[in-house]
Amino acid sequence: MPVQIQVTVYGILVLAVPEPGGRIELAVPEGTDVQGVIEILQERSPLFEPRASLASMEGVQVPLDRVLRDGDHLQLYLMLGGG
Repeated sequence: MPVQIQVTVYGILVLAVPEPGGRIELAVPEGTDVQGVIEILQERSPLFEPRASLASMEGVQVPLDRVLRDGDHLQLYLMLGGG
């Protein structure tokens, strides 16, 4: 049974989605974790990269192996390095 989630992307990731405000509605298989969502989004754009992504829910950073539940709202950021 699919799980309905909402994903909001920030920073440069908004260039990878046509949806206004970087907000995406997704139906994913039950048991999908954050990394699985990033891999699904990677089909849209190579900007989505699990090793370079930071995920949060309700203002708290979550690990990539966090399993998502129906109605969850995930926020994704791309980690950038500099020097």
